[in-house]
Formats: sequence, structure tokens, C-alpha cells
Amino acid sequence: WGQGERSKIEIFFQEDDDTGCDYEIACNYGEDSECLYSFSAAVYFPDWGYIESVDETWMVTDIGWGEEDDAYAGILEVANGTDIGDSFNNVVHFITLTFDNSMLNVMYGGSSMFGYTDEIGGFSLPMDGNNILQTNQCEEDTDYDLEFEDIADMIYERYGAAYTTDGEFVYAICGADTANFHTHGERYNPDTDTWEIFAEDLIPRRYTNAEYLNGNIYLFNGNNSTNVVEIINVSTGEVSHSETNPYPVVYGGSAVWNGKIYLFGGAHSDGYSNRLYEFDPANESWTQLADMPESKQTSGRVVDGILYTIGGYNGDVSSKIHAYVIAQDSWNTDLADMPVGISAHSSVTNGEEIVAIGDYSNIEFSGLYDPAEDSFMVLDNNMEGRRHSASVYLNGSIYAFGGSQPQGYNGNTEYVVLRSAERADISGGSNCSDGEVELWGECYSIENTTSLNLANSELTGEIPPEIGNLTHLTELHLSYNQLTGEIPPE
Repeated sequence: WGQGERSKIEIFFQEDDDTGCDYEIACNYGEDSECLYSFSAAVYFPDWGYIESVDETWMVTDIGWGEEDDAYAGILEVANGTDIGDSFNNVVHFITLTFDNSMLNVMYGGSSMFGYTDEIGGFSLPMDGNNILQTNQCEEDTDYDLEFEDIADMIYERYGAAYTTDGEFVYAICGADTANFHTHGERYNPDTDTWEIFAEDLIPRRYTNAEYLNGNIYLFNGNNSTNVVEIINVSTGEVSHSETNPYPVVYGGSAVWNGKIYLFGGAHSDGYSNRLYEFDPANESWTQLADMPESKQTSGRVVDGILYTIGGYNGDVSSKIHAYVIAQDSWNTDLADMPVGISAHSSVTNGEEIVAIGDYSNIEFSGLYDPAEDSFMVLDNNMEGRRHSASVYLNGSIYAFGGSQPQGYNGNTEYVVLRSAERADISGGSNCSDGEVELWGECYSIENTTSLNLANSELTGEIPPEIGNLTHLTELHLSYNQLTGEIPPE
């Protein structure tokens, strides 16, 4: 929402049976004895802001106070006769309000049920002129889907940075702090819990992309609109340049598959982009492929030869997931939507599933898309809130680092750019039986495994020495992955 005659906000809430922070929905019976759910929320705001309209599912009753209180309240409730059935069950719900006063600074709220005295959820929503955020959420001991632990801070504050991994290090490149675009890159060593500068004198870029292949990091895009592709040798830090990027964008997505880099979406001087390009580092060539179904800023990853784009922004926040089949140069739009739209997020994959980290509005958001089931679930987490942050998957863990937080979040008195980093272990324990070897989350029989083809599996990190325990193995394919080290002998 912006500074104008009208201002809009969205309030979201979610029933959760597992956190101990549940609310109930009062059940009223209509003329046909239908169970109608009702919910009400009172919102209070200064400066006599007036609720002008609300989305069609809800109605609003306005109540004013005297001038000495300098406040106004609006009561939100489900519109009379609206049967919303089971739609409250374990999904995120949105209410959009339109105000005629753009001078709102802080809005406070609490909520209660018809005929109930229990308070449900109360919320405090600080506004910074660009965004509104929910704070004061219920916090209890929780078994998180993603449980993060702090690791060493980066050397520099960064948001909108490029991010990637070579299977050994976590990389954060360029981006910006509150004052400057960065011209350097740093990397994190999980073994020593330290960051170091590995490349300098780069083109200043923000909202940019990086992908690793064969000892080099390729750096694309950014809101300086440069068409130069920088190639960083990760061993030496030396920088060279590739052929010109035919269509540089900002806020675009990128992914790697089969030795090639795919760049998609973003924003250009022409507007939001639906273009998809394939870049081949072997001959530094560009090929334009089938256009995306939506023009938008977005992020995504490749699983089993299919590029999945997750959410995004084109003036509206997208909840769409689309799939590009690389071998067929075609898009599949018949996939399940996410329960909520997201933008300003990053994404990672373990080769089987895709995890989205962060969101512009709900900056503590994380969610998982399972391509095999075509299903998306919101993940409970203890992550520090981040928008325009970076994330990678490396050796069984998700790393989230950098990003920004708006004024008002977590008591911030101003816009904050982060140095902090954290890690969530998603490897789980070994489920392999005696006589089996676990490799990259799968179990292989020592007695029966004679051939193993793991090419194009987006594997990263060191080649595990456990391969040597497969004593009957005579054929092994590990090409087109991001692996380091040597194949161990028997």
C-alpha cells in the first residue's frame, strides 16, 4: 500500500492444531440449521482513519470514540448469511481492508468470539508506509518443521545478494546494505563456522543471480541493468567476462540442470518478464526458450529435469506454481496453488523437494513443495524474519543468510539489513538396515548393488567415502552434479 487517498492492508490468520495457540470458531445455526462459522476482530487506529470497504466475505461495523481518545474502531465479522463451511480448517485466511486515511502509523488489534470471553490471537500491526506486519504472535515450545540454529554472521550486511554453493562453501555475492551496492563476495565454511572474502572488484549488483558450475560462479542480472556476465573462479577469485546477457533483469530466478543455467522471469525496463533463457557455459551461448505462463519476479529450482517456479510478484503476489519440462520445452500450469502467495523469497532443493524461504510481508515464512505429490505445505520454523534473503541447500542442511527487515518488525525502529545467518538440519537420521549403505538419503544394498546411476541428480558436497562399502559395485555414474573429492576404492 502507498501514500495516497486510500490505504489497504491484509490481515492473515491461521488455525493450527499443533502449537497450542488455537482459536475456535463460534458455530451459529441458520434457518436451515446449517453450521455457519463466525469470526470477529476489532481494529483500533489513530488519526480517525475510517474503514471504507472490506472484501466480500466480511462486513464491517464502525464505532467512534471521543476526541480525547483520538481513536476509531472497526468491527470485522463474517457477512450475515455467509456459509464458509470448513474453509477455516488449517489454512491461511486473508481479510483486505481499505482506509480513507493514508496517515496511519500504527494499528493495534485484538479479537474475540461472539459469546466467548477467550481472546484469540491478538495482533499488533506496525506500519512503515510500505508494509504491514503481524507481531505479538503466540510463542510456545514447538516441534518445528524447520528448526534453525545460529551460525557465524556474515562479514557484511547484505540483502538482494546472489547466492549459490559449490558443494563445499556457501556463497553470498554483491547485494546491498542501507547505503551502498556491494562489489565483493564472501563465502561460509561449515567446517570452521567462518566467513571470508573470496572475490573483489565486482560490478555492483543488487537483486542478482549466481549459479555454480565446474569450478566457476556465473553472476547475472541486477538492478544496475548490466548485461555483463561475470565469471568468478572459486579457487583463485579471479574474474573474467562472458558473452552479453541478451535480456538483463532484476528480481529474476535462476537454476542449474545438466551443465546449463536457466534464467527466468524478473523485471525489465519493458515491465515484468515472462522470458526463459538457457545459458551454456561450455560455449557461452544463449537460447530463448518457451515463455513462462506468467510475467513476474520469481524464484525456482529444478527437480528431475523439471524447473518449478514458486510464487512471485507482478503487481500482485502470486500463489502459482508452474513447471517447465526442459526436455520438451513446454510448461505445465495444471499444478496445485500454494495456500498463500509469496514474493521476495529465495528457494532451495535437496533434489527431491523445494523449500521457499522468506516473503515480503510474512518475512518468517517457509514452505515446502513436493513435486512427486504436487502438494505445498507451510512449514513451522523458528527462523529470523528475512525478506530478499539468500538460502542454499548443502550437505543435508538449509542455510538462510542476509536479507532485510522493515521498520516495526521485532521492535525495529528503522529498516534493518542483516548480517546474520542460520542453518536447519533436514537430513534426518539414517533409516538404512544392516547390510545397506546410505548415500544422499537413499539406502543401497551392499550385496545387490552392482550398478548405480546418479547422474543429473543435483548432488552437492564431498563424494562420501561410504561408496567404498558397496563392494559389488562395478559401474557408477556421478556426472553433471556438483561434487568434489575422489571416488574411494573398495
